[in-house]
Amino acid sequence: MSERMAGDGEALVVPRRLRAARWAKEIGISRITFWHWIAHLGLKASRVGRITIIDERDLNAFLARHAVKPHSRKYGNGGAE
Repeated sequence: MSERMAGDGEALVVPRRLRAARWAKEIGISRITFWHWIAHLGLKASRVGRITIIDERDLNAFLARHAVKPHSRKYGNGGAE
């Protein structure tokens, strides 16, 4: 997010809105994966003509919902080590 100054001198936090391809590059995934997230996993996107725009807040919420949570797995005597 970027900050801008309001008329009264307070900083306003303005979320970035970028093209899907730009977000994919920025977070290090392929554009195809990003399109899959939009088409099949519910990532919110807006179309402006032929351009697909993603709001930073929507992307952060999506990533939080789909985060892989580590878990500990204990192996018994029969488990591979």
